[in-house]
Amino acid sequence: LVLEQLARLASIVLTNAGIAADLRQRELKIRAFLLATPDLILRFDRRGRLREFSIPQNSSFFEISALQRGIALEEIFTAKNAELALLTFEKAFSTGTMQTFEYEIASEQFSTGYREVRVMPLDAEEAMSIVRDTTERKSAEKNFCALMSCCRHSMKNCLQAMRS
Repeated sequence: LVLEQLARLASIVLTNAGIAADLRQRELKIRAFLLATPDLILRFDRRGRLREFSIPQNSSFFEISALQRGIALEEIFTAKNAELALLTFEKAFSTGTMQTFEYEIASEQFSTGYREVRVMPLDAEEAMSIVRDTTERKSAEKNFCALMSCCRHSMKNCLQAMRS
């Protein structure tokens, strides 16, 4: 009887050691993912209080100096953007689906930047938010629109010249 119990205990110890090793491997993979991600990752509670965040290395997010655990959305965003963020969070919680919003950010020290925020509820009480710097994409979109406008104008002039 004692030998059976010792055998079961040894089996449990070996199983737990395997589980612990598996958890360590998963943790290493998650840490590597966080380090490789160029986006700002935030975890909020349902009331909009910041619980946790991951700041990317070589970050272009100049607004991160305001981040600290426990602060509210209203303290992170400007009033206009905080209202948009709160509405987006509420919609994410009420629908259980990912919601997205974009906003413009300006600083006296930096030029205007653009951010895209994706909010996904984790459960009924928490949401994960990924903030992406979309400044380059917005700049490319503006340049593309200007180029298209110029092309339309040139085409219009060519057509008018051909008609004359």
